[in-house]
Amino acid sequence: MKNHKVKDILAAMYKNNKKQMYILLGAIFVLLLLCSGDLFATSSEKTKDTTKEVYALEKELECKLEDFLETVDGVGKTKVCIMFDLLEETSYAANTDTDSDESSLEYVVVENADGSEGGLPIRIRAPQIRGVAVTCEGGASAKVRNEVTSLLTASLGITANRVYVSQYSEKKINS
Repeated sequence: MKNHKVKDILAAMYKNNKKQMYILLGAIFVLLLLCSGDLFATSSEKTKDTTKEVYALEKELECKLEDFLETVDGVGKTKVCIMFDLLEETSYAANTDTDSDESSLEYVVVENADGSEGGLPIRIRAPQIRGVAVTCEGGASAKVRNEVTSLLTASLGITANRVYVSQYSEKKINS
């Protein structure tokens, strides 16, 4: 019975506003990804730690942005969702040996504090912001949407196509 109710609600939303339906499905997909950390985890303890750090950073930044945006005239109550790429990128030091016929690349290996050996990192690129979604009470106003987008692009150093601002609603689908 409950599944039938949800199906009817989703069908009605799809008929009335396809854009909202796609946003809802995208939000559900994002939530599923956030709830299943095992999807991105590998056997490496470092990867698990990095993923936890990224989630913690997302939450902290979301709270700060919600508090900040609510101080802007016309914005009102706000919810923010930030998505990061979950991988950090590391570049390792290497020696290049070029002979007349061939060239070879040999990574610089160092001993870690725990006695294991590994590559010598020369640059680590932190996870980057993939996108930001904002719902706010003033989201129906084009002026407020532009103001929020401008503030986010300036403060986070991202382009406007990575920001989406929408009207805030207390309505929730009963399941």
